[in-house]
Parts: sequence; C-alpha cells; structure tokens
Amino acid sequence: QLVNLDAILLDPDRAPIPSEPSQLYATAVGLAGKANSTNFARIATYVTRMVTEADRGEFAVLCSRDAVRRDAKIIHSHAYIQLCSGPVGKLITGQAS
Repeated sequence: QLVNLDAILLDPDRAPIPSEPSQLYATAVGLAGKANSTNFARIATYVTRMVTEADRGEFAVLCSRDAVRRDAKIIHSHAYIQLCSGPVGKLITGQAS
C-alpha cells in the first residue's frame, strides 16, 4: 500500500505519511524522481511534515538530496532555500539528529 505520489503533489499538507520504512523509502525516492523546480515547493511541504509530524527526517533528507542530484536547478528555487532554513536543513547540515 504505497502512497500515491500524484496525490502528495496535489495536497502535500494532507497526504498521508507512511509508517513503514520500506514505504517511506519508496515515497522519498519516488518524489525525488518527480521533483523539479516547479513542483519542489509541494515536495518541500511534504518532507517537512516527514520531520515535524512523523519524526522520519532521514527520509526527508534522502528525498531532498536525491531531488537535487537529479535536477540541480532545484537549489536555486525559493522552496529549496526555505527548506534548508528549517528542520530538514538542520538535518542536512548535521545541526540536528
């Protein structure tokens, strides 16, 4: 029972966050594969929820880093800059664990 990635992109504020690590991994990698500078704000909203609501920051970091590796233009987006200044950014830079 994987989360529908398109449903996440449509409503990242209310889309469910999986509890199983394998489902979280698939969701993180799948979202990273769909990420671009146009939709990254929605992905950033969802991965921030992964940290704040589900305490699964490792998957938020995985998604964010994979998205940037796939499309380097994302780092120039306002959404990515905001993401890096919040809880996900603290995990990426090692300021939180």
